[in-house]
Amino acid sequence: MAAVAALVVAGAGIGTWVLLERGALPTSVPSCAWPLRGACRVPADEAGLIRCYVRALAQADLPALQGLAEPDPAHLITAAQLAYSGDARAGLATATFTPNPSDSVYFTVHIRFADGAGESLPMVLANPESSHSWRLDIGPLVNPGLST
Repeated sequence: MAAVAALVVAGAGIGTWVLLERGALPTSVPSCAWPLRGACRVPADEAGLIRCYVRALAQADLPALQGLAEPDPAHLITAAQLAYSGDARAGLATATFTPNPSDSVYFTVHIRFADGAGESLPMVLANPESSHSWRLDIGPLVNPGLST
């Protein structure tokens, strides 16, 4: 039995398979009460995720940022992800969501902070079995050699 499991784990998609088997892939989107202006009409799930992101930045909350990062492959959230923390505290941010024209599970989110600074983030549907599992592709990979 262990040999069979090892073969399955060694196959393509190891991370996704392991996470699905353990139930670790997200099935819902975090949502936060934080002011955010949407520059376009966007579903509540995606807007809620960006509200949480801007709030986590403003509060310099690394654990909260980790909860917003795509889990597969795992990302390492460090102080480097707080580069826009001061900008997030400057006032009302505006978010623009641009869908990937060739793949509906990817968006690019452009955030313009009140002080004029801006950043762009990739947003991805983290769990193929849940349309409510949006996460941000932020931070370096924990183990780049094992990405799926």
